[in-house]
Amino acid sequence: QGAQGAQGPQGTQGPQGTQGPQGATGAQGAQGAQGAAGSGGLIPFSTGIIISGATVVSAAPILMGFGNHTVEVIDGSGESTMPPEAGGFAFPIPFAGTVQNLQISADLLVASVVSINTLGLQYDFTVFLAPSVPNNGIDHISSPYVTTPLTSSVRFGFPNNIITAGTFRTATNINVGGSLIVAAGDRIGIRVRTLMSTDPSAADITQLSFSASLSYTPS
Repeated sequence: QGAQGAQGPQGTQGPQGTQGPQGATGAQGAQGAQGAAGSGGLIPFSTGIIISGATVVSAAPILMGFGNHTVEVIDGSGESTMPPEAGGFAFPIPFAGTVQNLQISADLLVASVVSINTLGLQYDFTVFLAPSVPNNGIDHISSPYVTTPLTSSVRFGFPNNIITAGTFRTATNINVGGSLIVAAGDRIGIRVRTLMSTDPSAADITQLSFSASLSYTPS
């Protein structure tokens, strides 16, 4: 038998094979750390229109909602007696932080000037608060909704102005010095009532409405 011949040249590369099936999805990774709290924002409140100004007096505070309102039932010290009533007009706080910059507004129609030009008419806006501990979905005894020192006021007529009957009047104000430290689960709201010494002037008012806002900043 003769000697083996020399090896021939390498052939050309064949076509690429079809792609194999995709492998199984890997296990889910661990959950990352909770992100930082947001930068906060405004909490708005408004009553919608109130047809009878005579109903808004010191003994019958108005709980401000979000385009609606109700009359608050209070005890002899002026505090709420019914947590479900106040709670239905409150905002729950998601993170510990600060509530401040109470901005308020009132618009009304002065139908008569029997008292407003001699006694004046003052509306006091007050932030109220109730804690909820623990904040974990498990029930507990309700804490009362109580008023706080965070307040602001608007005044109509005496001693600042002489008002003409049949005119619309507006007043706004802001409390930039006061603040409240709040915890997660706290419920906050705003109520309005007259200064008692100006109660008779409430009867001079027909249509009126109130609005307000608070700045909330997580810590």
